[in-house]
Amino acid sequence: MKPFWMALRAALAAGLFSASLAHAWGGPAARVESTDGEVRVVGPDGAARAPKRGALVFTGEIVVTGRDARAVLRFTDGGRFRLQPDTRLRIDDYRYSGKLDGDERSYISLIKGGLRAISGAIGRYSKPNFRLITPAATIGVRGTTYAIRYDDELIAAVSDGAIELCNGGGCQTAKRGEAYHVLAADSEAVLIAGPPELQ
Repeated sequence: MKPFWMALRAALAAGLFSASLAHAWGGPAARVESTDGEVRVVGPDGAARAPKRGALVFTGEIVVTGRDARAVLRFTDGGRFRLQPDTRLRIDDYRYSGKLDGDERSYISLIKGGLRAISGAIGRYSKPNFRLITPAATIGVRGTTYAIRYDDELIAAVSDGAIELCNGGGCQTAKRGEAYHVLAADSEAVLIAGPPELQ
C-alpha cells in the first residue's frame, strides 16, 4: 500500500512540475518556416537548439541568427517575421487561441538586429494587444508591412499600413513609404529618407 501512495505522490508532483514548467515557458507561438546559416533557439533555462524547418518556437524563447544567417518565423495568428543576420528576437508573451477573444497577445522584443514583418490577426484586428519592443522605442502596428533595425539606434520603415513608435520622447506615427530614426529611448523619432539598409 505504501509504495502505491509514494508512486502516486511522485506522479502527481511530476505532473504539477510539468504543468508549471509549461505555463512558465508558454505555448507555441511560431513555427520556423526556413533557416539559412547558423540559427539557434535559446530557452529560458539557457539551453540552445538548432531548429529545423517546421520546428516550434515557444513563449519565453529567444531566436538568434548568426553573422550571415537568416530565419523566417510564421506565428500562429498568421503573422510572419523575416529575421536578418546577427539578430536576437525574444518572444516575451504570446497568446492566440485561434480566434480573437480578448485574451490574445503578442509582446515581442527585438533585442538587436533586424527584421521584416507582415502583421497577423493580432496586429491587424487587436492592435492594443500587439507590441514590438526595442531598447529605443516600443512599436505598435495598424495592420501593416514594415521593417526595423536596431543596432544601438533604431530605424523603422513602413511598406504598407502604419506603425506607431513610442518612447520617452513621445509617440510618432510612421505611414506607408516613411522611415524614421530613433537615437535613444528618450529621443523623439525623426523622419528620414528611405535608408539603404531597409530597402
